Amino acid sequence: MIGFPDGLGDFHFLRPLWLLLVPILLAFGAWARRRERTIQPGAGVIADHLLAALTVDRATRRRIRPSDFMIAAAGLCALAAAGPAWRPAESPFFRERAPIVVALETTASMLETDVAPTRLERARQKILDLLDLRTGARTGLVAYAGSAHEVVPPTDDPTLLKNFLEGLEPAIMPLAGDETAEAIGLARTMLEGEPLRGTVVLVTDGIPGSQRASLLSDKAGDAPDLAVLMVGRRGTEPDTPAGTLSRRELEELGIPTIRATVDRSDVERLVRRIRSNRLRVGDDGIPRYRDEGHWLVSVAAVIGLLWFRRGFTMQWAVLVFLCVGLARPVPAHAEGGLVGVWLTPDQQGRLLLERGDAAGAARRFQDPMWRGIAAYRAGDFEAAAEAFRSVETADGAFNLGTTLIRLREFDRALEAYDHALSLDPGHLPARVNRERVERILALLEEMREDSDTGGKLEADELRFDLDEGEGKRVEIDEATRIDPDSAEEWMRLVETRTRDFLEMRFAIDLQHRQAEKE
Repeated sequence: MIGFPDGLGDFHFLRPLWLLLVPILLAFGAWARRRERTIQPGAGVIADHLLAALTVDRATRRRIRPSDFMIAAAGLCALAAAGPAWRPAESPFFRERAPIVVALETTASMLETDVAPTRLERARQKILDLLDLRTGARTGLVAYAGSAHEVVPPTDDPTLLKNFLEGLEPAIMPLAGDETAEAIGLARTMLEGEPLRGTVVLVTDGIPGSQRASLLSDKAGDAPDLAVLMVGRRGTEPDTPAGTLSRRELEELGIPTIRATVDRSDVERLVRRIRSNRLRVGDDGIPRYRDEGHWLVSVAAVIGLLWFRRGFTMQWAVLVFLCVGLARPVPAHAEGGLVGVWLTPDQQGRLLLERGDAAGAARRFQDPMWRGIAAYRAGDFEAAAEAFRSVETADGAFNLGTTLIRLREFDRALEAYDHALSLDPGHLPARVNRERVERILALLEEMREDSDTGGKLEADELRFDLDEGEGKRVEIDEATRIDPDSAEEWMRLVETRTRDFLEMRFAIDLQHRQAEKE
């Protein structure tokens, strides 16, 4: 069913120049009627006294003529070609893959227990739900209190983000406070290098009223969109404390605000709101709307059926059907056998990829870069790595490194990033990802040194092969079942080391900022 917006505020024509045909058609119809009134059929050929007996009285002539139907059909085709639109359109390349950066508040107030178990734990769960609903999309993470810090840059590897998410807590933040504006600014900076327009998702229990001016200034220009997920009772009516922006006030500022619930409905609403913002504005900042002209073409086609009725045949009516045929292209189907005649294998693969069939697209693509991208989206990381190895460009090497991370081949991923930087020293994503992989390996190495692995290796321990030429290889004996108590102890060790790593990193980051200001 066609849905119109309230007040038709979004209704417009995508190609308004086609509307110039409407007055031309109306003028032609008026001219045809006037000509029929002035020129009587048979005049000058049949005698006047016989013509009066053979012709129908003008008052009894039919009021609707074949030309009226054809002009109406042509007018509908002109309106369809003008592109009436009122609903936001989805980009075929979007499909929930637009990047977002989640800014998580890690202040002392997030430890309140008004929502079980704590606001912070509930916020973590909501972020995990968001990752599950946006599989394959790039997501980054920022933690903030009295200062904002980058935790993970936008990545499509949810495992990496989940590992660092568990280590976030107020105790590791170097400064107390609530610098929401700084967190939003950092998140938007992280989105600047993304190929698609992104969104900042603020997960908080409330925004101080002092940040109102910053929020207004941040909405100006082409900055990424902002959405808020409110956790806990702070910042939600009727329990909004003095000095805190309420949900209604945030909505008045044009910031979509969702209150956390016990189920996934809040995250689903948040994804829909983000999706709505993304659909309204394309990656180049231009609003996108769906062309609804096909409905008018359908009506014109029904009118055109009268062309076959006796007495309605007109030579120029064929122009109407040309307009009907050209007003809206027929969608192609990559599955059809005839498509191969008109589309190259790469074009067929691109069409399948746009429709979400990444596995089928990987089989069609001949271009190694696109074949690797399709295989990566389909989850076939080995095939993706094989395809990216044949791409001798910086982007190809970067994609290879990212794929090797998914395969847990961190050493080879470092080599791929080094190769990307050798081809393009200014390749920022490769440099950032390389630093992240180095830190992960350093953390694993630190864990190895802190553990006692001098004797017999147990099933739940890690083996690091540091022989020359072999790199660092992690081997886990999966034949023996891990004791639950040992597994929990190991996971606590990982979480503790992650917290220590983040605490040290945030402190160094803050120290560098203060040094730059001085």
